[in-house]
Amino acid sequence: MSNKGEHDKVIEPEMRQKEVESESDDNSDDIYSDEDDCHEFNAMKAISNVAKFVCSTEVDPRIVSSDSFTGFMKLLNPHFELDYTAVQAECVAIFLKEKSKIMEILGNFDGEISVSVREMGMTKSFVLVSLHFIDENWSLKNWVIKFCSLVKPSFVSPCDVIVESLKDWSIKNKVSTVTMSSFFDDDAFDFIKEHGLEDKKLSLNGDLFRVYCCSDCISSMVQNAFEEVEGITDKIRCLYNPKSEPLWYLTSSKLKDAIELWSMGEFSSENVTDYSDVPTVEEWNRVEQVCNIVESIYKVAYGIFHKELVTANHFLYLLNEIRAILVPISIKPESFERDIAKGMLEHLDKYLKDMFLVLAIAAVLDPRFKMKYVEFTCSQLWGSSVSNGTDDGISKAKTFSDAIRDLFDDYVSRYSKTVSSSSSSLMQGYKQFIKSQKCDTKSELDLYLEQPIMPWSDDFSVLNWWKTLSMQYPILSKMARDILAIPMSLTTSYEAFYTEPRPVQKYLRVNSKMANALVCTRSWFRKDSTTTSP
Repeated sequence: MSNKGEHDKVIEPEMRQKEVESESDDNSDDIYSDEDDCHEFNAMKAISNVAKFVCSTEVDPRIVSSDSFTGFMKLLNPHFELDYTAVQAECVAIFLKEKSKIMEILGNFDGEISVSVREMGMTKSFVLVSLHFIDENWSLKNWVIKFCSLVKPSFVSPCDVIVESLKDWSIKNKVSTVTMSSFFDDDAFDFIKEHGLEDKKLSLNGDLFRVYCCSDCISSMVQNAFEEVEGITDKIRCLYNPKSEPLWYLTSSKLKDAIELWSMGEFSSENVTDYSDVPTVEEWNRVEQVCNIVESIYKVAYGIFHKELVTANHFLYLLNEIRAILVPISIKPESFERDIAKGMLEHLDKYLKDMFLVLAIAAVLDPRFKMKYVEFTCSQLWGSSVSNGTDDGISKAKTFSDAIRDLFDDYVSRYSKTVSSSSSSLMQGYKQFIKSQKCDTKSELDLYLEQPIMPWSDDFSVLNWWKTLSMQYPILSKMARDILAIPMSLTTSYEAFYTEPRPVQKYLRVNSKMANALVCTRSWFRKDSTTTSP
């Protein structure tokens, strides 16, 4: 049976999308039709199923052209010729069909959406734009909406890609924050605000809009520490493990292995006759000091990044844990170890102070922390100033407390209008009566903050907590839903520990439409792109 005509139908994805949408409501993936009890092979459904497989897994799509795969398809039907071009077109058609569904979901979504922008490839020549939000069922979503090359077919900037994506997906009126690498400056955020959001009113005058990547901060801290012993590590690599590891915790682990061998006498000058430049005892000790600090940081960082999706409430606490490691070392008597810790601490403190507003609001919305933890952190970061007789920590805590209340008031003004418009004239009259009596009514935020702080629990789910109490805090829970979805890091899991950009897979560097379709649909279909965990 020839199926050339079937292939011709799917060469143009837009045309194929229209055909898919006009098909019957039968969503069966059965590649054989049962009409009149005659099992006739349906080549189009076969191609569609292969495309769905490619769009929902991490396999190289070129597998469909391999002898083993085509041989398998021949077993299903000896007359079926699977064409890779047809599968490509069908993948793009699936993308377009799913995109229309997601655009409808986003259009009906009544909350705010956070955007993250990640540069990829060894030369950072690709960009990935993702959306992050918590839906009405309190599931955290992480959906890619754009993957493209910055140099093909024409040279464009990441900011241009972001602006184009926001307009293409019709979400510019819903975006509240943008997370980017620390290598971007404030001008990039200003460009996106001006050209991508236009007249969108941002909360707190846009102070929450700019978010820098947390994993970038930690990675930079560690790399700066390793740079202080770079000459020594070069010597060690000549003795042991010459291959450089792109993951900083593996670099530390390999160096620790080398140090252990050295402590056993493995790399003494007498034993290493082929090398004239062997590290001295002092140099070995310096590398060991750096590795000990890095190893301690990794144990904490793993708590931040071990999940695929992490809500924003975790970050202030865990960054403080890293700070607690560095502070005691940084105040030791003058030593190499102290200098390393001081440099890392300065880097970390700058990030904490720059990002403190969003970190603090997210922490306040965790019932295990609330405002008390923010006050505690402010005292650690800003301390007190004896010279002018003021306590800078208390002053800063007051500033952030006021900002949180201003943000909540903004949500009240936004969402109470809907409630007021649906209220009866009698209820509206009652509300006016209360106002005229100047009754001291407490806001949802006040009631929430007055409740006792929850005992600590490692397996606590902040999303489940707010889902359960959303009726009790109808407006505050909307604020929590938007804030907790903000991505404080562009990467999670093991990718957060890379010290250099990961190369983009070869098949994603060829056909731009196909690459975008695969990266997007795989994020939409992937189970870990949605979570109800904290």
